[in-house]
This record gives sequence, C-alpha cells and structure tokens, in this order.
Amino acid sequence: MEPAGSARPVVIVSDHTGLTAESLARSLMAHFGDTVTYLPRPFVTTLALAQDVAEEIRQLATRGAPPLVFTTLTDPDEISAVDLAAAYAERWEVELTFDELKTHQRGPRTVLRSKSPDLVLQEIWGHLCCHYAIRCLMAEAATHSGHDPDRISFVAALRITRQTLAHPGAFPP
Repeated sequence: MEPAGSARPVVIVSDHTGLTAESLARSLMAHFGDTVTYLPRPFVTTLALAQDVAEEIRQLATRGAPPLVFTTLTDPDEISAVDLAAAYAERWEVELTFDELKTHQRGPRTVLRSKSPDLVLQEIWGHLCCHYAIRCLMAEAATHSGHDPDRISFVAALRITRQTLAHPGAFPP
C-alpha cells in the first residue's frame, strides 16, 4: 500500500476495540489534512499479523518519509519505529506462550488442583517445566530440519508428546 502523494503514512497498531485508533486517525486527518495518510490495519490478534505489520512498517520506512507509529513511549529517541514494530511482534510471542500454557497444555477452563499455596507453586512449576521440555524438543526438531522454531505448531508437538507418553515402550529411557 503506497502512501498517497507526498503524504506521510500513519500506522496505528491496535489489539483492542479499535475505537481509539479510529478516533485518533480521524483527528489526525482533520488536523493535518493531506499531509498524512491513515493506513488502517486489522486488529493484531496473532503473531503472524504482528509480523506483517512490522514488515510493512519496515517497507514504508524505505520508501521515503518514515511512517508515524503511535505508542505510549514518551522519548522518541528511546526506540525507532522499526524496532518498535519488531518489539510488538515479540510481544505476541509471549501472549501465544500464555495461550499454549493455559489453553492447550493445561486445558481450557481447567483450574489448578492444588489447595495450598506451596502445592499451587509446585503445580505451576510443573506446567512450566513441561512447556519448556516440549519447546526444547520443538527447537531440536526445527534445527534438525532447518526450519524456524516459531513455525512449528505447539499444539501438534503437545499432541505428539502426549501420544508418545501414552505408549511408554515407544519412548526410550
């Protein structure tokens, strides 16, 4: 998407309702007129969308006037728009890890079984260690096959791990 004429592109990344992004864009357009072009984006709800937005910001930055990217940072020298876009994509990796733990590994709407604080911590550590072990297996498989570890499905790896553990003879000591 090329910015119109010499207008500076404005990218507002939103992962919420979008109302703030839309109202901010309307205010910018009203105040600056043709000097800015609002580039609406779908709500960023996955790592892939975050990476797409980050890549688009990188591409816009190489075409002329760098895009305006809105954030809550107060020091513009603290981070560049390109680095901010990359950090936003990394943020989604953390969110996806929480999803892997809470929804897929533990199970949806499954509460921790332990009743005492010490046993709750032990159960949480058990889930984290299990997640780490599965992720290590995924990284090893990715390295062996020459793929990016982020492109391997956690759900598929979890399913394979559960099937392997269900058949103890298939898993060497």
